[in-house]
Amino acid sequence: MPVVYGSPDLLPGLSVVYVCGCGLRVGEYGAHAAEPPAGWVRSAESEYLCEHCASIASETQARPGQAPTA
Repeated sequence: MPVVYGSPDLLPGLSVVYVCGCGLRVGEYGAHAAEPPAGWVRSAESEYLCEHCASIASETQARPGQAPTA
């Protein structure tokens, strides 16, 4: 899922909502908006994975052909 940038009138600064494919959404505001939340990993140009999904993705890459354990 993409990163959503915005600057609502009520907040005089940049706000960013990071959205993972699992549906988790985390908002960042101001100076921290340009940095993904702690533990999140960039997966494409404007796409990030939450810490949980990133760990599953890394397990899948480490063991191709096997389903990751939950």
